[in-house]
Amino acid sequence: MMTVAQERMERLLKLGKERLSEGDPTSATRYVRLARKIGMRYNVRMPKALRSSFCHSCSSYLSDGVNARVRLRGGRVSRTCLSCGAVTRSGYNKKRGGGPPVSIHPQGSEEAPVLNEGEGNAIEEEEEGGG
Repeated sequence: MMTVAQERMERLLKLGKERLSEGDPTSATRYVRLARKIGMRYNVRMPKALRSSFCHSCSSYLSDGVNARVRLRGGRVSRTCLSCGAVTRSGYNKKRGGGPPVSIHPQGSEEAPVLNEGEGNAIEEEEEGGG
């Protein structure tokens, strides 16, 4: 069951996201600070999905491409806050979804695209099994 403090934190962060999309980063930062204060007062952890949505250094709400730079390198995600310059790094599993894209042949080539290992062609599998 979700506590009242967690509900309030989620609501404040949702409002912060809306304010940032409207072009008001000051109000968004204020909502993030209030949500963090509620979590500290009632000793409640913020949900993991919401924890990565703000800068832990300056409490500004982060939106990729607006006030945060995101880079993927060597199995790690690096988010840089463009307000204070703080960098947050976290890992991700390359084998699950971070692999290279399917190579595509240039126009005029009639060869089929090369698939990565372990990937099947969904069309061929449907034709073989759907008979």
